[in-house]
Amino acid sequence: TLSGKDDQPVEFGNTNLIVGKNAAGKSRTLTAIAEIANVLALKTRIDSYKKLSDWAFELILKEGDDLYEYSISVFGEKIIDEVLVVNGEEKVNRRENKIYSETIKAFEELDITDKDVVILLKDNEVAYPYLSEIHEWGSALKRFTFTNQVEKSQLLDKEELERLHPDID
Repeated sequence: TLSGKDDQPVEFGNTNLIVGKNAAGKSRTLTAIAEIANVLALKTRIDSYKKLSDWAFELILKEGDDLYEYSISVFGEKIIDEVLVVNGEEKVNRRENKIYSETIKAFEELDITDKDVVILLKDNEVAYPYLSEIHEWGSALKRFTFTNQVEKSQLLDKEELERLHPDID
């Protein structure tokens, strides 16, 4: 979980700007967010992070009236825990090897390897419709870096910036 002031979780909107001093952790934070997004978008497998043997990530998404709470823990290139709670109801629990099926209105055995995220089952939208929201978040995430003026100028010109954010001088 990315924490801010008073250890409160950081909330992001659709467009976010992170600024700070050199070596404050901006790039590292963005890289971590981008890497988990790639995993959830099924662009990267867990076992491709050879230099990161142990890590955990929590993600809270709000889509309309729905609240998605997703967490994953990896140890030695294997997923040891993965939980998805939607609107307070547990839908996935990897430690208990179960996933809730909307088709049969009950939990069933989770049948995936310890290197695959549960989002891999997203194509079965009838049984697991809640997985597509997590996958969609990962697929939709875009990252832009502004390390020099040329990159800043290429992304948005002044008129476009003013159109998107009229409140910024």
